[in-house]
Amino acid sequence: MIDGKEFVTGHTLRHIQQQPRHLLIRGQDFFDSQVKYVSIVDDETFPHQKFNLFVPDVCKDAKLVGSSYGLFCLYDDKTSMVVIWNPSIRKTALTTVVPCKPCSMIDVFFGVCHNTLDPKIVKITRITNQVEVFTLSLGAWRSPLSNTCPRKWISMGIMGSSQAFDGFIYWDALDTNNEGPRNVSLIMSFDLTSEEFTELYLPTTPFAYLYVSTLRESIGVFDLHLDTRPQVVNVWIMRGRGCTRSFEKLYHINLSDASISIPRAFRSSGTPIAEMENNQFDSPVALAAYEPGSKDITEIWNHGIAYAFRVHSYMETLLLLGH
Repeated sequence: MIDGKEFVTGHTLRHIQQQPRHLLIRGQDFFDSQVKYVSIVDDETFPHQKFNLFVPDVCKDAKLVGSSYGLFCLYDDKTSMVVIWNPSIRKTALTTVVPCKPCSMIDVFFGVCHNTLDPKIVKITRITNQVEVFTLSLGAWRSPLSNTCPRKWISMGIMGSSQAFDGFIYWDALDTNNEGPRNVSLIMSFDLTSEEFTELYLPTTPFAYLYVSTLRESIGVFDLHLDTRPQVVNVWIMRGRGCTRSFEKLYHINLSDASISIPRAFRSSGTPIAEMENNQFDSPVALAAYEPGSKDITEIWNHGIAYAFRVHSYMETLLLLGH
C-alpha cells in the first residue's frame, strides 16, 4: 500500500536525492502582519515557480524550529505544543506538549534519524541543560541514549538557527562562562542515532553572530561581524565527517556593499539568501538571493517584516503519510 511504512521508507531512501530541491520560506506581511508560507522550486526557473502553501491552523503562529527529510517542526511557545508538518502531502502529526517547568527557558530542536527515518524532537532546558528526547514512533519523552549533555553554560546562540543534516542537528550556540571579555561562539551538534552532543568551533575570532544552514551537500555557516567597520560576513563550509569535522572559509561579503542585513540560507547552487538592508525605520524589507561574484540581486519576497524571515531547503517526501 502506498501509505504503508515499507513503501514510504523505501520511496524516501531511494528517491530523495532525485527530487528537485525546494525552498520553504516563512515570513510576515508588513501591511497586515499575517504569517505566510511560500514554497519555491530551487532550479533554473528560480524564483518564478512560487507557490503559497496551505498551512494548518495549529502551525500559523508557531515558530519554525527546523526541517529534515521534507518534514518541518513548529513550536508554539504559548501553548508549548510541537507539531510535525509535511507540506508536500498536507499532513501534520500533532505530537505533544513540551514538558517544561513554569518560568523555565527551553530550546527545541528537530531532526529525522537517517537510520530509522524516525522524527526526533530534542528539548534542552537552559541553565540546567537538562535534555529530553521525543521520538514520534514511541510518542513519549525520555532521557537521551547517551549520558553526554551540553556543558552548563552552553546556550542557544543569538541568531537562533538550527539545521538537521546527515544524521546530526547543528545549531549556533554561546559559551557564557569563559575567561575572556566576551562570550564565545560555537556550533553544537547532536547525533540523532547515538544522541551524543559535540562542540565545534570555527577558526575565527571567539565571538561572532553565527547562522547555520545547509550548503550544497554539507553544513554552511554565516559568520557575521557586526561590531567591525566595515561590517562583514564570512561564509564557511563544513568538511569531513564525525570526529574529523572542521570548517573551511569560502569567501567574505562586505555587508554595506551588498546591502545585506541578515543572511538566512543558501540556494542549492550555494548562492546566499538574505534579508536586504533597509535604513528607513518601520518600513518593509525584502528577501533576496545575492550572487557574491557578480553582485546580482534576485528579489524573492518584498513587503516583509524585518527579522521575521525563515528559509529552509527541502525535498518532497511521503513521510507521515501512514501516520
